[in-house]
Amino acid sequence: MLFRDVKQGYPVYIFDRKDVSVKVGKVTNSPLPHFDVKMGTNQMVVDLNVETDGHTVSYVFADTGEVGYANELVISVNKEVILREIENVENQAEEALKMTDYYKDAVKKCKELQKVYSQEYKERTEAAERMAALENKVDKLVESFSSLVGRMDKERSIR
Repeated sequence: MLFRDVKQGYPVYIFDRKDVSVKVGKVTNSPLPHFDVKMGTNQMVVDLNVETDGHTVSYVFADTGEVGYANELVISVNKEVILREIENVENQAEEALKMTDYYKDAVKKCKELQKVYSQEYKERTEAAERMAALENKVDKLVESFSSLVGRMDKERSIR
């Protein structure tokens, strides 16, 4: 179904590619095709008001289209169109997951190369390592001091 054929009350499927979620809204007007004077084109469009979760949002779509986009949203009155978009996101995610090991390895190798070739990185890394070692020594010193104070308190209470 094309946007120009939509009537009031028709369901509208809204797929959010960012949140990977689908909402079903309904058309709250009976849109009539008109020329898009705001954009200065000779294309016919329809203004579609869609209510979801108690909120109404207006979208402008080409009257001959069956899918429209608004930022990360994919909007259609055809469930099959939304299902294709869901499959596309799934395929993209699977491809990205296949690359996870490559990127982990690349990060590890880059850090090693920076240690060799970047004096600033080497100094920063060594400083962080020295700071961590120093913090560890301070923690041990605090433990020892607390233990000593505890023993001294114990001896005082015995006397």
